Amino acid sequence: MSNNSIEPLDQDTTTRESIAEKKQGHSQEPQVPSKPLRKRRLNNRLINCGFGLALLLLFGATLGFYVGIEQVKEKQNLVEHTYKVLEQIDDTLYEISQAEWGHRGYMISQDQNYISTYTKGFDHAHAAVQKLEKMTKENPEQQKQIKVLINSLYQHFSLLENSLKLLQQNPSNPQIKISITHQVKQFQEPIEVKLKQIEEIERGLLKKRQQEASKSLHSISLLVGIGYFLSFLLLLTIYRQIKQEIKARYQAEEDLQQTNEQLEARIQQRTAQLTQLNINLENEIEDRKQLEQLLRESEERFRQAIYEAPLPILIHAEDGEILQINWAWSEISGYQPQEIPTLSAWVQKVYGDNYERFRNYIRQLFQLNQRVNEGEHTLINRQGKTLIWDYYSAPLKTLSDGRRVRITMALDVTQRKEAEMALQASEARYATLTELAPVGIFHTDSEGNCIYINQHWCAITGLSTAEAMGTGWLKALHSEDQQRVTATWIRAVAKNTAFYLEYRFQNPNGKITWVVGQAIPQITPSGEVLGYIGTITDISTLKEAELALSQSEERFRQAVLNAPVPIAIHAEDGTVLQISRAWSDITGYTLEDIPTVADWIEKAYRTNQQKIQANVERLYGLTEPIAEGEYIITTKNGVTRIWEFYSTGLGRLSDGRRTVISTALDVTERKKVELQLKQAKQNLEIRVAARTTELQQANEQLLQELSEKLQTQKILAEQAQLLDLAHDTILTRDLEGTILFWNQGAEKMYGFSSLEAVGQHSNVLLNTVFPEPYSQILSQLFAQDYWEGELRHQKLDGTEIIVASRWVLQRDKAGNPSKILEINNDITLRKRAEEALQDNEAKFRSLSESSPIGIFLTDTHGRVLYTNPRYQEIVGGTAEEVLGEGWKQFIHPEDLENIVSEWLTHLEKQKNSFYPQVRYCHKNTEIRYTQVHTAAIFTERGQLTGFVGTVEDITERRLIEQMKKDFISVVSHELRIPLTAIHGSLGLLAAGVYDNKPEKGKKMLQIAATQTERLVKLVNDILDLGRLESGKLHLVIQPCEVAQLLEQAAELMRPKAAENQITLSVTPIDVQVWADFDSIMQTLTNLLSNAIKFSLPKSTISVNAELISSHDKIAIWQQKRPSLASLSVPYVLFQVKDQGRGIPRNQLELIFEKFQQVDATDSRDKGGAGLGLAICRLIIEQQGGQIWAESVLGEGSSFYFTLQLYETQKNFSY
Repeated sequence: MSNNSIEPLDQDTTTRESIAEKKQGHSQEPQVPSKPLRKRRLNNRLINCGFGLALLLLFGATLGFYVGIEQVKEKQNLVEHTYKVLEQIDDTLYEISQAEWGHRGYMISQDQNYISTYTKGFDHAHAAVQKLEKMTKENPEQQKQIKVLINSLYQHFSLLENSLKLLQQNPSNPQIKISITHQVKQFQEPIEVKLKQIEEIERGLLKKRQQEASKSLHSISLLVGIGYFLSFLLLLTIYRQIKQEIKARYQAEEDLQQTNEQLEARIQQRTAQLTQLNINLENEIEDRKQLEQLLRESEERFRQAIYEAPLPILIHAEDGEILQINWAWSEISGYQPQEIPTLSAWVQKVYGDNYERFRNYIRQLFQLNQRVNEGEHTLINRQGKTLIWDYYSAPLKTLSDGRRVRITMALDVTQRKEAEMALQASEARYATLTELAPVGIFHTDSEGNCIYINQHWCAITGLSTAEAMGTGWLKALHSEDQQRVTATWIRAVAKNTAFYLEYRFQNPNGKITWVVGQAIPQITPSGEVLGYIGTITDISTLKEAELALSQSEERFRQAVLNAPVPIAIHAEDGTVLQISRAWSDITGYTLEDIPTVADWIEKAYRTNQQKIQANVERLYGLTEPIAEGEYIITTKNGVTRIWEFYSTGLGRLSDGRRTVISTALDVTERKKVELQLKQAKQNLEIRVAARTTELQQANEQLLQELSEKLQTQKILAEQAQLLDLAHDTILTRDLEGTILFWNQGAEKMYGFSSLEAVGQHSNVLLNTVFPEPYSQILSQLFAQDYWEGELRHQKLDGTEIIVASRWVLQRDKAGNPSKILEINNDITLRKRAEEALQDNEAKFRSLSESSPIGIFLTDTHGRVLYTNPRYQEIVGGTAEEVLGEGWKQFIHPEDLENIVSEWLTHLEKQKNSFYPQVRYCHKNTEIRYTQVHTAAIFTERGQLTGFVGTVEDITERRLIEQMKKDFISVVSHELRIPLTAIHGSLGLLAAGVYDNKPEKGKKMLQIAATQTERLVKLVNDILDLGRLESGKLHLVIQPCEVAQLLEQAAELMRPKAAENQITLSVTPIDVQVWADFDSIMQTLTNLLSNAIKFSLPKSTISVNAELISSHDKIAIWQQKRPSLASLSVPYVLFQVKDQGRGIPRNQLELIFEKFQQVDATDSRDKGGAGLGLAICRLIIEQQGGQIWAESVLGEGSSFYFTLQLYETQKNFSY
């Protein structure tokens, strides 16, 4: 690079120094740097520091971005892995279901093809579980769950394998199939539950990982943005500083030129002085050489600064020559200076096809004598990687040869652009999420005008997106809620606060939906509100539950109000919520007299009011019922009563207040009797005390005689030695409690040595806890000379122990108490064992009493010792009746011998047993089917103590299984017949058998069409039945013309009647009923279809209706059918009467059940699955009516149903 390309920064400063030397008389003394020179040197240092700081910031931002990207990749991989685990869980459940489907298919059809399905599902299920275990190997919690799942699967498939073998051996035994189905279901449910738990854990982990990835991405974007912004700001500052420095250099050159001109003039004027100034000139020449050297060094520093800059920098001339490239340019682009000597070479290598466009653009740059931002351009580096650079260009000083020069700086924004694209993808995912969310989502501007809604919002409100924009969403609000919602929304927008409210939407069809709406403001860091984003959630079901709860609360309130004992309900703020009539009747106070607990205490209690108030406040923390004790109250008329209170917590009110219900028993009369007994007892105690005094005097005389005969010192020494060797604690203390003697047993038990214990107060040293007041114990001791009880002591190490303590009062010769002998035995282990035993017994009894299955205990001989209430309910006997051998009387006689024999065998072998079916004869003559399990109970030493057993009532399960079998049998039969006909007809047509016989072909098509209609009717009947039973079929109750119903139903069925040569006779009446028109039409057509199907040709079917309003008619029909008495009158009675074969009397109710027909051959001959009448009954009963049949064999049948007259059903709702 030439010396003219870049001027030195300090040239003007050096020149000014030489001029100053000349003005000072060419002094040879060293000069102190001038103030401008120091300032420029400082600027140079600042520029160098700025470049270093910018480089450090860029390096830090780049390093942070790289680390953050790696973290995001790692977290994204974890999220993808979690999705794969969830897919694997679904695959596992599917393969298990396939194996079970094959097993069930073989059970039902005995088809060997299902065995291959089961085997394939079995293999795939094991492979799926092993893959799931491998995929979650880094999750210990999931590994535990999967190990449990594998064990359950092993047991489940073992059971399936055994059941298949058993079925192959006994294919026609229904009891085996029932037992297998029950056992498979028991194993299947835990597997599904365990898979659900694994899936829930994985979904929680997925949500957590997604949140972590989102936070990391946000943090990375923020960090990189700040780093690049600061780096750019710093480089911009450096650039401005360099520009100012260049400007100052130009000014210095001009000053130097003026100085040179002045110097030449002075030289011409002072020619005579040249000889004298020769030395000075030589010095000046030397100074100039030094100045040139400094200029070269300055130029080298500037060149080095450009080269070491952290951003890509390029200096180029207008003829295309590249004067300098720094290392950052070469490092990022991959091209060294020798590879791109000119801009043409650079543009051709990195811009490819855009070569000419960029050359023209560079030529235009030199026409601009100013700094420009060239914008972002995409280039390809030497390694083939696509980069995005943001270029900045500025002019430099013209070279000595006249060529203009520009400096170009580039910012690599590739990663920023990738982050922007990732942000756009994230926004797209957010938009998709809002559309798929199960709640309505809306977005408003800062004024509260709607600008976005999702599809779920439209589904709830019934409005389209266009209709809801702006304030259009207000149209969907319920008229009663519009003002309230609008006011609340306006307040929230005005105050920039969150919005939360429950209200109703009403769609154009009139459907009302309760929602909870909530929205939060979107606030920028500067505090500006951009708008609101919120959701609406359908809470209609919750509102229905709240209505049911309020009805339940009203029933509870009435129960409390009419209770025969005093009851009060009060809240923790002291408010009395309700009192019973018995409370008011006894005390004379109404709820208005005692609105708070404080009012009640003030009026009813004459003393201890503060204590009673404290006791009441303690009640609000109850977790279980307690007996408060007895209290004396004063009624309103001044009568004193004694009440015994019982209280328990009732939970919290909606505002968070805890509530308590208190029940009182009036024990005034009982207390009077107890007082009389107490007085009698006191009289007796006086007599006993007198007798005791006499006995004490005699005892004192005997003790005195005995003490004279004993060799006191010798016996005491022997006793002390024996006491000291005893394992129990033996101590003596004076009447004040000071320890006088402490044996070795006490040292071992408590840890205190004799020196530490003697002289100490025993109760203080051992921190004694007494079972009753200490004064009472001393009173008993001094009265009886003996006391025995349990105490709690504390050892030296702080451990608490329980001791059985015996105190003996020792007296002197005069009979006065002298000291106390105390013997303590450590019973801590025994007490803990007793407490644990009591706790276990309580837990077992609580579990047993509330268990949904029967539980019994027997001794080692099989005699029943205990049964829980559920066992007694199942067998139909009382607890006393089933004890001992009494349980045998409830076993079915046919099962008794086998059951008893097997039971005795299990008793002898002392092993567990299982009875898959045991029948009990209930007292109500009902037979209960049960499954019984027994297990032997052994002590820790292996000794048999008895047996525990469970009895599970499977009666209803057997009925359900039978219904399933009937359903499968009927549906498979009904499906097989039309499918066979369709397959045969279409098969003949497809084979071309009737290509030359169009009439035959047309007949085959008619057969296929008829059977297709039969299939559609069967499917529709099953779907209608399911919707009716689940309550999902929406009935539109409205006034309906009876004549229109009868005539339209008859018109629909006339073609079928004519086809069977049957006449339909209709007798309408001009009244309206309150009903769903479509469902009643379905009922009438079903009844007419059945009548036509079972009527003989040339017979008549009559359809009529009758208004039942007069007392005579009502009485006649209620006498025929008493259940009609429950209907509101007047009502309309519909009748469909045929002249068919009739229905047996014992089947008139049965035919209204699912899959029931009078004759099993009817399904084959007449068609139908036996669902029509069941659907009719559900339709009529759900509309408040009744349906029944009457028939005479050989004459025909009549089907009746009732509907309420429109005028009388103003309050009827469905």
